[in-house]
Amino acid sequence: MDPHAVIAEARTWLGTPFHHQASLKGVGCDCAGLIRGVGQACGILPGYRERWRRHGNYGRLPNPRRMEAALRAFLREVPKDQMRLADVLWMQWRRDLPMHLGIVAERDGRQTLIHALSDIGRVVEHGLTDEWRARIHSVWRYPGLMDAEVPHGP
Repeated sequence: MDPHAVIAEARTWLGTPFHHQASLKGVGCDCAGLIRGVGQACGILPGYRERWRRHGNYGRLPNPRRMEAALRAFLREVPKDQMRLADVLWMQWRRDLPMHLGIVAERDGRQTLIHALSDIGRVVEHGLTDEWRARIHSVWRYPGLMDAEVPHGP
């Protein structure tokens, strides 16, 4: 799968309202729902529906252990310095615990982040600034994703 196709799909989710535990483009999703929905739409999460049942029904304040188990079930962790386009970032949030997910993209040679933000109320894309970069706990890759370099600019 081409990372640019994953990013193109993620961008079709922009503006989708934030809705806890949802994963339906244009209707509602949370940060995990965006990752699931994009992966499913791109056909890169095999057996997703059956396997997801073990990881669903999560709380509004995510449990980092449960999130890590779900990430390990569907994606593979890669070193931070090997971050590529369309990788999934697991980011620190409240109390400095990893509780938020987003997709690495790029626009005009600069890194961006596509994610569902409850504070804004929808899926957004913005620059992957130093503030956001400092929140990165770990980097995860969809299965079967070809490597594509990520621009190093802010």
